[in-house]
Amino acid sequence: MKTRWTRPSKIAALVAGTLVLLLASSSAALANNSAEGDGEQNIGAATASLYELQSDFHQAASTKDIRLLMSLFASDATFVGPGNITYVGPAAIGKGFRSTGAYQYGNDWAGLTPSYRTRITILSGLRATMYFECDYVDRSTLQLKAQLVANTTEVRRNGKWLFETFTGGPPPPPL
Repeated sequence: MKTRWTRPSKIAALVAGTLVLLLASSSAALANNSAEGDGEQNIGAATASLYELQSDFHQAASTKDIRLLMSLFASDATFVGPGNITYVGPAAIGKGFRSTGAYQYGNDWAGLTPSYRTRITILSGLRATMYFECDYVDRSTLQLKAQLVANTTEVRRNGKWLFETFTGGPPPPPL
């Protein structure tokens, strides 16, 4: 038995309308997935940039490069260092770090951070927090010379992540 289509233009319009709805739904779903993917990529990119900031911090300490160190801090940043003294601004922060063991002349230390002891939290596209541990090893004897922890906040300015607050101190006692 043959089916006769008496109104081909209405059927064609119905089919075309259904296809348009399907395509629109698919496009919306793809756009939503793409937006979520972009967010994950942005978080991944921010996390990678923060790891790089931490790496640059240890590079500065390992080479006693105060200029590199100061470039890692926002212009209004604070550093709470040895003796619980607070330093404000990159120049003062550089002075504060010069009093730490890693920056003392005669100490040839390499700053290392076990990546599994790093915690990064992205608060927004412009703010983050980071916790990391610093193990300073004498390059000639390979002896551990100092262990410190850093609790920091970061701010993204002009596309670059910078330390906004930096509080250093001894690690907590083992459990």
